[in-house]
Amino acid sequence: MDEGAIICLECGFNTETRARMSTVRAYETTGADRMGWLLPGILCAVVLLLMVTTILFLWLLLPRLAGDEWYGGLWLQIWGSVIAAFIGWFTGRFAFKRLIMNPIPPEKLK
Repeated sequence: MDEGAIICLECGFNTETRARMSTVRAYETTGADRMGWLLPGILCAVVLLLMVTTILFLWLLLPRLAGDEWYGGLWLQIWGSVIAAFIGWFTGRFAFKRLIMNPIPPEKLK
């Protein structure tokens, strides 16, 4: 061990903490692993955009398309928006966690 070194490069002993370091072997992350990890987040982001589109359709286009005909009224707009917002919240939260906070798949240990 070199003079003034903190960690021995041969055995992994740390002279400050008096503990031996260990190495872990892991498989290399492939492109298929990354795509398999990101695909659920991408699908959830698409569902989130679909739910936002649904809410906009219910409030902006549906009353114009229906005209004076019966289209379900205000309760369809309210409950459709609540359900779409509920689905959008959970899929958006998952997409944010998977794509922004943790985009790298976990390592597979040997």
